[in-house]
Amino acid sequence: MLIFPLLSFIFLPSLSNAEEIKNNNDVKKNTLSSPSTNSCSFFCFTYPKNNVQLSKDNFNELNCTHIIYGIMKVDDKMQIISENVNDGIILNGYTNYQILNIVKKEKNNVKLLADIIYNSKNGLFEFEYHRAKFIDNIIKLMKLWSFDGIFLRTDYNILSTKTFHKFLNEWEVATNDASSKLNGKKLQIVVKINTPWISQLKDNLSKISSKVDKLFITIPNPNHNSKDDKVRHIDPLYTSPQIPDYDALSKVVSEANKLYNVPKTKIVVGLNIWARGYSLSNNTSFHHGSLHKNEFKKSNVTGLHNGYYTYSEVCKTKDHKIDYSKFKSLSMNVIEGSTEKIDMTNVVNNDKSLSSTEDPSKLEESKNSAITKRETKNDEKKNNLIYDVDSQTTAIFGTNGLYYQYVDAEHEAFFNKLRWISNNGYSGVGLTNMEGDDTEGDCGLGKYPLHKVVSKIFQCSKHTALIGNNECTRICKVTPSTSVGNVFENLQPSYCSHISIDDVTFNTVGDIKIPDKSFKFIKDYENWNVDVKPYLMITIGYKTNSVTWRSLLLNIIHREKFIKNLLKFVETYGINHINIAWTSEKFSSSFDGTTLSKFLLDLKKALGLKKQLFCSILPYNIYNNYYQINEMVTAVDYFILEAHKFKDIDNKKTSHHSTLLHNSPLLEKKEMSTDVVVNDWVGRGVNPNMIIVEFSVGGQSVEMKESVLKNNMNNNYLGRPIALRSQHLRDASKLSLSQNEICEIIQNNQTIQKFVKDMGVPYIVDGKHFISYDNEKSARMKAIWISVNKFNGISLKNIELDNIDGTCPRMNPYPILKTIASTQICNKCKEEYQNNVATLYDTKNENKKLINETNITEESENTAEVCSKSVGKYKTICIYRLPHKKDKFPLLPQKIPYTKCDEILTEDVLLLPNGNIIFRDEYAKSLANRLSRDIEKNKNIIVRTIVTCFMPKNDFEILLDDPEKLSKKIIDHLKMFNLQGLELRCHNAINPNMKKKYSEFIINLRNKLINELELSPCSKAISVSLPSWAENVPQLYDVNVLNNLDYLSLDANNDFTTSTRTEMNNENDMKLIQQTIQSWERAGINTKKVLLNIPIYGRSVPIDFEITKSTLTVSKSTKPIMVRKVEQKILCSELKKTGSIMKVSYDTISGKSILSTNEEVTYETQDTLFYKLKYIMREKLGGIIFNSLNDDDFSNECKQGMYSLLMSTKEALCQN
Repeated sequence: MLIFPLLSFIFLPSLSNAEEIKNNNDVKKNTLSSPSTNSCSFFCFTYPKNNVQLSKDNFNELNCTHIIYGIMKVDDKMQIISENVNDGIILNGYTNYQILNIVKKEKNNVKLLADIIYNSKNGLFEFEYHRAKFIDNIIKLMKLWSFDGIFLRTDYNILSTKTFHKFLNEWEVATNDASSKLNGKKLQIVVKINTPWISQLKDNLSKISSKVDKLFITIPNPNHNSKDDKVRHIDPLYTSPQIPDYDALSKVVSEANKLYNVPKTKIVVGLNIWARGYSLSNNTSFHHGSLHKNEFKKSNVTGLHNGYYTYSEVCKTKDHKIDYSKFKSLSMNVIEGSTEKIDMTNVVNNDKSLSSTEDPSKLEESKNSAITKRETKNDEKKNNLIYDVDSQTTAIFGTNGLYYQYVDAEHEAFFNKLRWISNNGYSGVGLTNMEGDDTEGDCGLGKYPLHKVVSKIFQCSKHTALIGNNECTRICKVTPSTSVGNVFENLQPSYCSHISIDDVTFNTVGDIKIPDKSFKFIKDYENWNVDVKPYLMITIGYKTNSVTWRSLLLNIIHREKFIKNLLKFVETYGINHINIAWTSEKFSSSFDGTTLSKFLLDLKKALGLKKQLFCSILPYNIYNNYYQINEMVTAVDYFILEAHKFKDIDNKKTSHHSTLLHNSPLLEKKEMSTDVVVNDWVGRGVNPNMIIVEFSVGGQSVEMKESVLKNNMNNNYLGRPIALRSQHLRDASKLSLSQNEICEIIQNNQTIQKFVKDMGVPYIVDGKHFISYDNEKSARMKAIWISVNKFNGISLKNIELDNIDGTCPRMNPYPILKTIASTQICNKCKEEYQNNVATLYDTKNENKKLINETNITEESENTAEVCSKSVGKYKTICIYRLPHKKDKFPLLPQKIPYTKCDEILTEDVLLLPNGNIIFRDEYAKSLANRLSRDIEKNKNIIVRTIVTCFMPKNDFEILLDDPEKLSKKIIDHLKMFNLQGLELRCHNAINPNMKKKYSEFIINLRNKLINELELSPCSKAISVSLPSWAENVPQLYDVNVLNNLDYLSLDANNDFTTSTRTEMNNENDMKLIQQTIQSWERAGINTKKVLLNIPIYGRSVPIDFEITKSTLTVSKSTKPIMVRKVEQKILCSELKKTGSIMKVSYDTISGKSILSTNEEVTYETQDTLFYKLKYIMREKLGGIIFNSLNDDDFSNECKQGMYSLLMSTKEALCQN
């Protein structure tokens, strides 16, 4: 354990001082090494033949920061095509993608990029639709392969256009959206730039560089199959009479930076390592630009006659009999230096970073070697190769008579190029490619000698992750001193916004005590290879007793010393925030609270604004009024309320330590629940945005006086007497059961499991042992409760107990944390959402856009494919149900709030087996005519209708046999009522055999709608409604057709078609919706097209029915249950009669109340609707279908404003 002392309160020792660390063995043992400030990249390219399988051993001795794998092509559908047969499924072993991911895991600083080539001859890049498809296909493959981005090769004809800038903007938006589903990973894009393009691209180069991660600038390899008969040296470094400026690496790369303002940090310099074998016209003339015969021998490795050869081929064919000293080269433009010997043994460092193992001082000296001028001397000793000092290249003659330009792994020419790149501050180097190196070690220098030289000469540090992942506030607390296993191995960075080290303590004189395991944990955090890391914070004193706290804080000198030690500790070890936890014992009086608040004020003043201060709060101290809240809110940024300490040591009965809700009659003390203690804290004047509620992963066990058998008829084991000797087990610090242990206990057939719905928690009875714990259901309810009540966030204690290795349940690490992360939503508007207001469709702009695009589109091009959606991300589409004649308070067409909705969807239209389209009744038809007149007066109103297929599957299949006739009947109906489109609800009328017919019908209908309604071809006139249980979408629908529609309505209540039913689903709709969306996404559906259909009406059922877990059934008969729709204004009126209040069910995320008619009604509240809308934003869906305007409180009966729920959607979607 390391202790940080202060010799006096005046002098603060420097923890970074080498002498002090040397004198302190503990410090020396635990000090973290700081990464090099010279961060750079080393790109390794591998292009195996199409039948070659990669070997992870090839990368053992390579310190690449990026591995680029390819090359992959793009077809006319913008799909990425890999030509290596080992990339797909193979019978034995791993695919190449799997091997690369094994390498990535073993070398925790490497990034995998897919090398993709796009040819401008494809002619599709100028269309936004195809660019979107290209990006979408890339993102899908990145997810599938677990790659980190792309290395994009394209040509000047693409790079020089405005279209490419549009592509980069679209790439940025799409990858930002995708990052939330990639655990926060932002996909990288590196663009290859050939040096001749630099002067042609000019200022475009800077614009491109601002939108990409790196520019890979390289001198292109000459095409030896052309008529060019000039010898080209490999990447000439300097100019000379024979080497023009545009051929010199030093000139063209620096031009990108100096003339065209490309930052050096964006430039990776590409070096070619394939040898070139020429048959010279004159064996004494081999300078850059001399002539050759255009005759090339076949490569023994590639089998090609293209003039390129591997490193091993050159060394095997080298003619050693030649006296190379007779070949002279005069120059005034070379780096001073002599031949170096580079250690070619394994250069992988212990920490797997790309940095030298040599002495740092020598390294720095070598790195900053001066660039001077010199001439080669005529009396130089005999060399074993030709060294051209202008181009900084090496060459030999082979026994086959060829002149080989090649890169020598032991010669200063190669070293000097690497030093030039490093000395000039460029961000990296890339060698193309690994297959051109000595792959088998045939030349006596080991495998891949050229790549290993880069590790020695070119200094790079590990990838530096960004800190702060913008997730919802989720503090993951760890106690390293008691944890077993590697917390980070299966931990996704998106699970936590903060990671807190909980076992930092102190003594009465202000010395900080840190266990050795905590230092290892900090080191593991530092080495955690992710793009974005959660904040790192420490929790101080959660194990410290009150005597120590008082002794420290009441001594001014020791308190000041403690604060200084804290500041130095967080500065030295990169700690972002501090949590103060005087909670291991109860306060003795309000004096303790006053002492704490004064300390917090002093500490916050010392910390300043850059680091946040948290303070843990104990429920017992709240109820006894011990906290000085007015002072604390000034000092503290956030309060962490410990909602896992509800077991009273004085209570000798079984109880739950982390009860959520207080409504259960089984809870003896209502204040021993989360909702009571948190709302009490809010009632004392604390802003909910300052409150973080803490739960724990570990379970707690006590021993009851009597053992219980499994077949015992008792349904309740709360409040049972406990054995006196087991009282100490109430203290979580004495015993916390891990999720693994709880899982194993549950697997015992003798255990009894209970879930107390009114308390929101489970427990287990195992013989005499009563075990309170949290499972995935209770964790989900707690996350929903936090989100719906709009508190700041959640803290989860002891995540090291959350089955981190995935042993029990098997293959399910972090079940509690993962559930919370997937359920919690944020009460905030992120910056990227603020411009996503819903906008009306602009037909004029769409027509202009169409004219411009169709002029350059071939006749066979589907015009729908070149159109893109111009509306905002989050749409609000409002359903308007045509009122019944008997309605007491009908919503008439003139009262529809058109300006509050992006579109209006009318309901109550049926498609019959004979193809006729009818209204519910004549009154509905008359209202439709009235609405039609309003639409005709105001062309800005967008109104469509819902057409429901009211027929058996066989009848609908007959109708689909004549799509022309069916389309005509639908269009005639739309024209008659001035409607601009429709939503089809036919899911219950189709089967897999109708998939092709239905798709052809939709395409036919859409084309006719555009023509006959005189809509723009870019108009989205059709949408489709699918129920939330429809996971078999690919079997019933053509996914490409669905993705070209306006939107897909995900209807949680699609099967709610009649007023009666014998069964009613009582499960959580949101859980089902989440599973459906994941299923659709896997099927290839664009989830941005999915709009969530949320019923605004309430659903009531008689309360004399027994509510079970999954269904609502009659207790004495099997008669159908009457299910009644209840409008919001009627609901408010009914609740006033009984004095009932609206209560939220955190299991189903809905309001629930009892009406005077002895009915239980389920409905939406502003809070539950808020949760679902934030879920839409988090999952980046298309928006909401508000179902319906008629069911909202349009008359202000509830006294919350007209259309209160509709208006709340704007706030939740950040559109106010």
